[in-house]
Amino acid sequence: MSMKLTLEEVVCSRKYIEGEGWKDIEIELNDKQKNSFVELFGYRCQARTCRTLRRFIANPSIHPSYGIYRRVYWDENDECQYCVGQDYTEEVRYIRELIIKDMGGRR
Repeated sequence: MSMKLTLEEVVCSRKYIEGEGWKDIEIELNDKQKNSFVELFGYRCQARTCRTLRRFIANPSIHPSYGIYRRVYWDENDECQYCVGQDYTEEVRYIRELIIKDMGGRR
């Protein structure tokens, strides 16, 4: 059984462990995970937006969490994925806008 890591868990520094409940954990994303995140949410974006995404994912635990972050996860190959609800393009854009807003609107 593989354990996916969600963006919510990374931002909150907490993970649910079956049989144990929620545990505080320190999560350090590797370069592949960070790059995959920027590739997913920075696709077809300007370089400044990608820089903002890189700054966010370099230190995600200082930012607020949103429920939609549960849908962003890293698979067993460290690739960032998004579990779409209804409209992939709009939802990815929405997450990107939340991140930019939390970064003070700086791109």
